[in-house]
Amino acid sequence: DLDEGLKWTNKAVIIDCDNPDVHKMRMWIHYLRDEEKLAADDALRYVKFADADEVDIDDVTFFLCGNYEYALEKVWQKIEKLENCGIWIAIYVRMCEYNDDYEAALDIYNQILEAEPDQDVIRSRAANCYYKLGRYADALREVNTAMKTSSDIELIGRRADIYVAAGDYRAAISDFSSLTENNLATVTTYRRLGLCYEYIGRDDLSFESFQQGIFLFPGEDAGIYVLRGDCYMGNGDKTAAESDYQMALNIEDATEITDWSALALMGLGRSDDALQCINELIESAPQSPSNYYIRACLLCRMDRPDEALQSLRDALQHGFSSFATIENNPDLLPLRRNPEFRRLLDEYSARN
Repeated sequence: DLDEGLKWTNKAVIIDCDNPDVHKMRMWIHYLRDEEKLAADDALRYVKFADADEVDIDDVTFFLCGNYEYALEKVWQKIEKLENCGIWIAIYVRMCEYNDDYEAALDIYNQILEAEPDQDVIRSRAANCYYKLGRYADALREVNTAMKTSSDIELIGRRADIYVAAGDYRAAISDFSSLTENNLATVTTYRRLGLCYEYIGRDDLSFESFQQGIFLFPGEDAGIYVLRGDCYMGNGDKTAAESDYQMALNIEDATEITDWSALALMGLGRSDDALQCINELIESAPQSPSNYYIRACLLCRMDRPDEALQSLRDALQHGFSSFATIENNPDLLPLRRNPEFRRLLDEYSARN
């Protein structure tokens, strides 16, 4: 009963207005009532009264971004007033990243690094912003600089992801392999490693990576089942492939629907359902370039090259910048005969 809950939390705020937990509880209630501005206001109050070390910045950012422009202005006002500046700056840049405004986040990160160059965490986040912007040389520079003084294992995975986006698959394989050999890998590591092997034509090692990831992390990741399913299908084992595609759908039904569901549906031959799935994802997150890219791949598989080319154009316009991935993806092979495909890639790669 959200109405009853709001009534009692309003009373609690009057009695104990400096208690951050009360504002956090009311923040959730406003969110569930679709009252985004009020939820943002309570998120701001929660941060104001909470111990900075106890604030979950990602959690707060989610609620503030429900009313982005309003909340961003309020957070900036806190920074200008020098009210507990560190936490508000952290929230401000995280909001910028959440809203894909990586240039604004980079501006803040670079100002911090200019004053305090040994801030490895900040340098790592700056690297991620460069990565999102397709500025891979800058991203690698920041990660490599951070790795000189930091032992954070996540930096190895981040550098590997940058290598993948830049098309240096062998360097990425080296980094991913260092994680697997030292028992520091996640299921995503094995999935990404398998893709890298696929891109250099080592299908045997690609399949082995997917197998090992599933063995170590069964039922955790839909994507690795889709990719192993593609391997089975390529080898003519339709039964095993369909089993993996269905497993991917089961995982996402229990968690969150992503583009892997669309690819699993396509593998099962349900092309119309796959296209509907990816279109719904685009509608819910129209700024996400990867969804347009996946739709281009699906449309190629459906023998609709003109629509696929338009969807690829949409992906590039929304910031998709992994040109090596585009060049190496076998799904996009039908587009490579079209001169417009090369013109598009040359145009957008020149911009980056």
